[in-house]
Amino acid sequence: MSDRLTSLDASFLYLEESTTPMHVGSVMVFQ
Repeated sequence: MSDRLTSLDASFLYLEESTTPMHVGSVMVFQ
């Protein structure tokens, strides 16, 4: 099941380019 993009999500997707990535990721390692 998929949901429609909100207008905010669609604007971020439209503005994202290879020179200006708009996505954020993180990695946490717990020992």
